[in-house]
Amino acid sequence: NLTSLNLGNNEIGPEGFKALAGALSSMPNLTTLAVRDNAIGPEGFKVLAVEVAVAMSGAWQWSNDFGPEGAKALVGALSSMPNLTSLNLRSNAIGPEG
Repeated sequence: NLTSLNLGNNEIGPEGFKALAGALSSMPNLTTLAVRDNAIGPEGFKVLAVEVAVAMSGAWQWSNDFGPEGAKALVGALSSMPNLTSLNLRSNAIGPEG
């Protein structure tokens, strides 16, 4: 019944995060996920936004370099995250396009 998971600073990368996403989506009680400083990039962040974060109430994803592409994926997925009350996206190179 895990509710909070901090995977910060583990060098997971995009491929590692994609592999991890299946396990995370099978944790129905997980409400808070921190994957900061893992360089998951835009592809990993898309997986997070679309497949994993639906039940989240808090997510800390800073310093993952997901850029504008990842930010756009998040915007598209926000409507399917009704429980999200806290989101930290600092240091992700989102820029004006994101």
